Amino acid sequence: MLLSQPVIEKIPFLHRNTIYNIISKDDVTFDALHHILDDLLQRNTFDISEMDADLHTIRYKQVVYTVCADGLDVMIHTKML
Repeated sequence: MLLSQPVIEKIPFLHRNTIYNIISKDDVTFDALHHILDDLLQRNTFDISEMDADLHTIRYKQVVYTVCADGLDVMIHTKML
């Protein structure tokens, strides 16, 4: 059995009147989540006509996030600088 594997769940997160599903095995601060989602919104990542699963690199403070959005699901990987 793989009981030692972390369980990763979708965590609902309200941002600008939209609920996104955050998927991350790392802890991400609320400030960082707002920054990440604002950055993705500026890139039109959630625009239905632009739906592709590209990876985005977003830096916030001393952390680099690799982010992929699939619909309203936002997968986040954290790398400390």
